[in-house]
Amino acid sequence: MRRTHLVIAAAIAAPLFLAGCGSEGGEDAKESGAASPSESVSFQPPTDAQKKEIIAALNKIDPALGKAEDTAIYHAMNTCDDIRIVKDQATVISYTINRFRSDNIQMDENKAAAIVTAIKNIYCKV
Repeated sequence: MRRTHLVIAAAIAAPLFLAGCGSEGGEDAKESGAASPSESVSFQPPTDAQKKEIIAALNKIDPALGKAEDTAIYHAMNTCDDIRIVKDQATVISYTINRFRSDNIQMDENKAAAIVTAIKNIYCKV
């Protein structure tokens, strides 16, 4: 009988506990102007025209960068996230080097800076 009471109490308390966790700080954050994580990274994916421009710019920097177009666009979107969230140019460049580096692509700071500039100019307007 005692176990049944514990199970019932847990079943009643769990939704109340979880509901309290979900709303913590919501109004305060909105009033202070702070963006929630989902708001800070929500943006439109590149249009088809922007995708073509991104691939052309990457190919101009290094022809190997644009070979896998879907991967290149995915990396461009992630780089845009970095630009919007991190905002520190040195960190964004470091992330870009790591993101675009592969067995076929040798990356350095100059290449990464050119990629970041191209993504900013074509797609990631902040």
